[in-house]
Amino acid sequence: TTNLAMSFTSRTSELITFTVTQASTSPNRPGQAVFSNFRVRPTDGVLPNSGIIINEGTTGFAGNTNYGSLNVVPGQANHLIFTQQPTNVNINQAIAPAVRVQVRDQFGNYVEQAGIEVIMTLTEGTGSLYGTTTTSTNTEGEAVFSNLRVDETGNKTITASATGLTAIESDYFQVLLDGVF
Repeated sequence: TTNLAMSFTSRTSELITFTVTQASTSPNRPGQAVFSNFRVRPTDGVLPNSGIIINEGTTGFAGNTNYGSLNVVPGQANHLIFTQQPTNVNINQAIAPAVRVQVRDQFGNYVEQAGIEVIMTLTEGTGSLYGTTTTSTNTEGEAVFSNLRVDETGNKTITASATGLTAIESDYFQVLLDGVF
């Protein structure tokens, strides 16, 4: 065996640093650090699919040699966001482009999870919301509502909700008489 001690040193948005605090005294076994099932959960932005572990030290095999891989994982599903807000539309016409809602973790990272049932409801303004108002997320964690329509004119908002997740209300949009924009 080797006697090698390591400690966590720092982290940035692009790099996690560990420092060897006690080197091995064995000339034949200079030490080995093994990260098994190493997973990183970023706290902001879009998750990369993966990363690599490299040695950037001044001794040993330095450089950009790939010493292993790490998996970057989002946190648990926490809330919804609109990735495509509803736009102004004529009465009884499908909102286009399709309204899209994305599942995110507590840090705002995309959660790629299929099968989360998302429900869309009319929350401000009169009338009724028609079309497919309940749909499940795809493998990218996105719910797409391609045929939503409203049967009365005026300023409206819709709300996306899912069991266990924080709901989100859309920006205002207008439902207008045919041909009036």
